[in-house]
Amino acid sequence: MLETFNGLEIQTFQDIHHWLNHAEQQQKLIKAITSIHGIGEATYRYLLMLSGDDQMVKPDRMILRFIENAVGEDVNEVEAVKLIQAVSEHLRPQYPVLNSRLLDYII
Repeated sequence: MLETFNGLEIQTFQDIHHWLNHAEQQQKLIKAITSIHGIGEATYRYLLMLSGDDQMVKPDRMILRFIENAVGEDVNEVEAVKLIQAVSEHLRPQYPVLNSRLLDYII
């Protein structure tokens, strides 16, 4: 893992944000990190959350179960992410510090 980050010249969480600003670079980062044995989409999303990406959501079983209980039907991971992002955006006028990452943590 360290070899991958060193190869991408990522030394800090702030360095990750540089990769996220451009679609091509973002795809290269996703491919590089998820190609590491044992790291998949969920771990990649969690890494971005920890690096400070306020809109990132990790749709794990807890998030899926919470949403399914709230809406009364099954949702997939993509739908869960979109719902969390939409709800956090909807609530932002009332709760200005709320973002998708924080709502994920609250759930």
